[in-house]
Amino acid sequence: MEGSIMSLKKLFSFIPKWLLFLLFITLLVSSFEGVVNSAIIGYLPVFNQKSSVTEFIKFVIVSVIAYIIIYSSVWLFSKIQNKIVYIINTKLKAEYIEKATFQRIDTNKEISTLINDFKLIETNYFTLIVQIISDICMSLVSTLFILKLNFLLGIVFILFAIPQVFIPNIYQSFLTRRSTTWSKNNSEFVKKLRDLMGGRDILLRYHAFTPAYKKIKQQLFLTEASYQALNDSKISAKLVSWLWSLISLFVPISVGFYLMVNHQGITAATILAIYLASNQVMMPLREAIDDFASVKTTSSLRQEIENIFEKDSNLDSHNKTVADKPAVLQQILGKQLSFSFGNKQILKNTSFTIKHNDKILLTGASGMGKSTIFNLLMGTLLPTDGQLVYQVNGQYQSQVDPNMFALIQQDPYIFNETIRFNLGLGLNFSDDILLNSLKEVGLDQELGNAPLDYLCENGGSNLSGGQRARLEIARALVFNRQVILADEIDANLDPQNVLQIENLLTNINKTVIMISHHMDSKHAKQLKLQHWNLDNGKLDIENYQAR
Repeated sequence: MEGSIMSLKKLFSFIPKWLLFLLFITLLVSSFEGVVNSAIIGYLPVFNQKSSVTEFIKFVIVSVIAYIIIYSSVWLFSKIQNKIVYIINTKLKAEYIEKATFQRIDTNKEISTLINDFKLIETNYFTLIVQIISDICMSLVSTLFILKLNFLLGIVFILFAIPQVFIPNIYQSFLTRRSTTWSKNNSEFVKKLRDLMGGRDILLRYHAFTPAYKKIKQQLFLTEASYQALNDSKISAKLVSWLWSLISLFVPISVGFYLMVNHQGITAATILAIYLASNQVMMPLREAIDDFASVKTTSSLRQEIENIFEKDSNLDSHNKTVADKPAVLQQILGKQLSFSFGNKQILKNTSFTIKHNDKILLTGASGMGKSTIFNLLMGTLLPTDGQLVYQVNGQYQSQVDPNMFALIQQDPYIFNETIRFNLGLGLNFSDDILLNSLKEVGLDQELGNAPLDYLCENGGSNLSGGQRARLEIARALVFNRQVILADEIDANLDPQNVLQIENLLTNINKTVIMISHHMDSKHAKQLKLQHWNLDNGKLDIENYQAR
């Protein structure tokens, strides 16, 4: 994808041009709100005892029409903005879900990003940028209106209004230092208070309360003094702002009065209109500056999401792989395999052969690397020495299609959907295929008269542990996975379900390798399985299978 997907240019490219045009037009018309207010209120002093009712009615009609146009534009602007937010949110979130899923982003992280981070980007990035543009337009329109009424007086009002934008920022760094000092002192006070409360029995037992109390009292005075200084600074900042507000009011008005009495084309109505409009010059600029600071706070968050967007998801090739008819995996050959994590040897010079329809029990102490063998077989890990060879359709190859394997884990994930969805995962499988898979694992008679429509709730809480495990096996059958890797799926099951799962896996027409702590060599012999035991890098193989 060309260009940063989180850039403003890219975001706007998602939006139809006609909608952007309407957004700009309504934004521009809405920017006249301050001017209309100033013009209408500023015109009121024109009316006097000699004014006619007709003139006043015309004034009211024109004012109402102007307000209708302005507030209709404000309403339409908000509606268009909401539509654009909808377009951007659905586009970005849908693509993020795809990317994060294929990159296996942590579930909690993915949910937090979708629910919290995207909302923050919406409110503190896109929405604020539109608001900044709106504020700048309002400021420019108000400036032009002021200068048109009277250029000289307009310049005076604007010059005296400018400091009001920067006074809060000038004091902000000073207030931040005072706030940091208070926060540091308060943290120290809390720490000493915890010591006093936590160790009071010891202090009282050894009659040492007075020194500790003296220390916390000193810290209390220091903390409250720094808090008082912080509040005093806030009051001082407000005082300066108030004083300048008075100066910026009376000095320009005095200049206007001077021009008026000297017949310079200034009226009281003009002075009032310029004064009201001057607030719509600086106030939007102040808000734009604050909003721009908020926009900058999202830069790291946007970059983090951008990093995920930059990676390909290969969704098309994945869907194609799922739909394709799989080749036949006839056997897997391990030749002098070795694998290690750091200094830990998992496998050492191990050779084996797995033929189609083999049933293998893999045992070993916890941490020996049994699950690592699964990852080696699937190709998600590569051996550090030796090689794995796969015979597919009579041809020997060093790589394998991961879609030949089904990894069934201890706690299979069950979607809050129907059995039909949980089996086919929303892909186009016939009901006959789905029902046959349920029948093969013995679930067709356990889920009511319409088992495919049975609704799984709360992650499958309305299914037993054995049913969840068998549902996962049925899913592997639906997708025609040729090798089933069962990773301790019997760990949390009762003996009856354990026996049912074992019988199912040993009799199913698939190659099966199962990790289990419930089974041993004797059990493997009874079930006529191969028994692989992993112990300190050595794989001992006993074959009890009936040939």
